[in-house]
Amino acid sequence: MRRGVARPTASGAQGNGGSAPAEATCDPENPPLFAEGVLTVATDRPAYPPWFEGSPKNYSGYEGEVANEIAERMGLDITWVVEPFNKSYAPGAKSYDFDINQISITPERQEAVDFSDGYFQNNQGLLAPEGGGPLPRRRPSRS
Repeated sequence: MRRGVARPTASGAQGNGGSAPAEATCDPENPPLFAEGVLTVATDRPAYPPWFEGSPKNYSGYEGEVANEIAERMGLDITWVVEPFNKSYAPGAKSYDFDINQISITPERQEAVDFSDGYFQNNQGLLAPEGGGPLPRRRPSRS
């Protein structure tokens, strides 16, 4: 699965604190932000290494560093907020500029949010012993 950064779409979800639809285009000199002068970035809690390390006040790790670099290049301070994983790609108002959260890009999710270009390719699969029978169905827990 490709993974990318999710942002509320212009057609489905609302950005900018839910006060107006997310912008279809973005002026790099004056980007629409949830909070003026601050890049507000969401992820789930807990956030796991190697994607995130440290505390939400100063994340590092792969995705933490990507978000910090974006904020630095934009000349903005960064604020981290918690967004439960299943809400990150759900339609509706969002209280952040983008979510960075190991979100697999699927056609259904692309209907609700805009994704960045994928930055991680993970060919997911399952390995089981031959003749071992079917595996029990179980939903992974996300605390």
